[in-house]
Amino acid sequence: MVSSSKRHNKPARISRIEKLSVLPVFFNLQGKQVLIIGGSNGAYWKSELLAAAGANLQVIAPADHIAEDFRQYLEVADKNHVMWEDRNWESEDLKGKSLAVADLEELQEIERFKQAAKQHACPSNLIDKPEYCDFQFGSIVSRGPCVVGISTSGVAPVLGQSIRLRIQALLPQWLEQWGELAQRIRPQVMRRFVSGVDRRRFWQKFSEKAWDSAPSQSTIHGIYGQLKEEGQGEQENQNNLLYFRKKTRSEVSEGASVVEVSQLGADYLTLRDLRLLQSASRIVSAPDVPEAVLRLARREALHQTLENDQRVKAGDEKGCVLVRMKSDSLQQNSVG
Repeated sequence: MVSSSKRHNKPARISRIEKLSVLPVFFNLQGKQVLIIGGSNGAYWKSELLAAAGANLQVIAPADHIAEDFRQYLEVADKNHVMWEDRNWESEDLKGKSLAVADLEELQEIERFKQAAKQHACPSNLIDKPEYCDFQFGSIVSRGPCVVGISTSGVAPVLGQSIRLRIQALLPQWLEQWGELAQRIRPQVMRRFVSGVDRRRFWQKFSEKAWDSAPSQSTIHGIYGQLKEEGQGEQENQNNLLYFRKKTRSEVSEGASVVEVSQLGADYLTLRDLRLLQSASRIVSAPDVPEAVLRLARREALHQTLENDQRVKAGDEKGCVLVRMKSDSLQQNSVG
């Protein structure tokens, strides 16, 4: 017979994770209805972010409350999956929405918004008011299907941006190609390797290659050869190989208020380059600057593309950064 003292003297279970201040989750917003209330630049940035995640946006704000840059964005509503309504919001606007984001100042209106969100079981966010938020937007590092979210629980957003800056410098741009490749071959991996142990071994080797370089044609060919099943035709493999032909990429090197884009690639960016891009309030870029470079800038920065014969004029606001190709003829008189 086992004594009661022995039964209760089990070793304490070690927790597998320490206490979290927030739970990091990732919403799938493809095709979902999301509400934006307000026309500020903050609401503009949240609209861009949510549209990039595939959401269908309903923006509600009176015309005289819309920031100029936001207005220009709303003019291409069909392209951005955005519908703008020139009016004040109502409680029923939150009905059926997956998320709601508002930029409100008056306490009474904030409380009315929160009550409506609760009534319609809609997770809500008040811009720059973390104490009223069901969820918050963190800093983001994106490499295709690989997305890193960083939160400081609303306490220190600038610290979150600083962390993002360092992660951005560590993660090579080519991870996006490996992420796309993983997404494309996943069904074949599931069919080819029945055992979970075998699948894990395959993905471990796959992930090790991802840190060396962009996936070459020979590497991709070898991966598809490994996944080829008995009786499988060559057409599927050939289609996948064609899909992953190398893409030409151009990226950057730096200056004081100028980022000059070389042909070496974004993976050769210095931390100083990234700090310059991350601290910008406005990015002015030459038309031939690759989009991959501009994505490294501060997320909230406003973007302007110069025409070939345009120049950045003296007296432009502080925080403006010119991004151009090294061979570009654009001259900077004074930026910021």
